[in-house]
Amino acid sequence: MIRAIALIAEANQLGIPPETAIDRGLGIEEVFSNSNTNPYEPTPREKIIRSSLGSNYENFLKLGYKADFHTLESMRDGSLPTLADGPTAGKKPVIANLEVRPPQVENRVPSDIEIAAAKQLTRDLADAKIIEEPVRDRIIEKLSESATK
Repeated sequence: MIRAIALIAEANQLGIPPETAIDRGLGIEEVFSNSNTNPYEPTPREKIIRSSLGSNYENFLKLGYKADFHTLESMRDGSLPTLADGPTAGKKPVIANLEVRPPQVENRVPSDIEIAAAKQLTRDLADAKIIEEPVRDRIIEKLSESATK
């Protein structure tokens, strides 16, 4: 994932938008629809990958990383450099649930938006047949319980 974010950042420097870089990485070429063709509908797996890579690239920027030579070189080797600026300067970002983010305070209650995003990811994973429906239901039930606390 870290290598993919580096490639997206490098592509963006070359003028290729992140969405296009992700599509090309998935082997999806843009199809111009006309009366004889249907636009390509991504699979649930591709939707999850797109969403994960897109949000991780956004987090990469929000954390203050720059797509400079040293950062990209480190990321190509599979490691994130320490954060240079902000309240978490000098710390390594956390990679949890396919998400690059700054370290969190322990026992922090997730926001409603975070819970909704986790539920959506759970539904997407079930749609992609990565997790079974009973597992999806248990995860959503636990997320709903944490939302009411």
